[in-house]
Amino acid sequence: MILPVAFSFAMVIIWLIRIFGIHSEIGAILGDVGASYVENSYVYAAISNSGEDEDGLSDICGNIITEGDLIMRIRKSYAYNFVEDLYCGVTATGANGYVDMWADYMVQPPVKIPGYKGMRLHNRYYSKQFTGYTPEHTDEEMVYVTKDSEVYHTHINCTALKTTINEVPASSLNKKRSKNGSKYYACEKCVKGKTSGNVYITPHGNRYHTRTDCPELKLNIYKIPLSEAGGKRKCFYCE
Repeated sequence: MILPVAFSFAMVIIWLIRIFGIHSEIGAILGDVGASYVENSYVYAAISNSGEDEDGLSDICGNIITEGDLIMRIRKSYAYNFVEDLYCGVTATGANGYVDMWADYMVQPPVKIPGYKGMRLHNRYYSKQFTGYTPEHTDEEMVYVTKDSEVYHTHINCTALKTTINEVPASSLNKKRSKNGSKYYACEKCVKGKTSGNVYITPHGNRYHTRTDCPELKLNIYKIPLSEAGGKRKCFYCE
């Protein structure tokens, strides 16, 4: 009595593993084909918008993926050995739209079961086409800010935006002050426990660091419209 139960349990485990593998492999095929199309959709859009597509090349490129292409890719895979009733579909809506691909198929169990056709699975790939980014034209003044800063800068070459790292003894931190009069506190990223020896500070920061490669020492500068500066005040170096 135990042997049939153990055999049935083993068949179920094998089938579940097979289902997972087949679904993953076919999903990877759709992802690979779809990603390739999305990456090249910028080229299709550029041809279409150039006004020089007399031969209809953009239409040919736009329809370069068909159901037949997907079926052929899947047939060449190992997963196809366990798949029946395979159907594929592709929808691509122009240069500025999206691409939608799907595959529907039946997976048979390892052992034929009378009256049971198997499990039907479905994979889908959906993505917006990449056609580049064109920023909106605006006459609003643009300013520069850094992470967690309280000021904004009108010039990218502002002195406060230049990162200068100074090495000082940790014992002298109590006497050190930044340009705006702030004390130096331990960096949450690189300072662990009590600090001795030398540490690193910047003239316009308020943290000391134990490593020169600490991420907080890298000054990330963002360019934003002045209206998005919020309550930040103008840097006195830029005035």
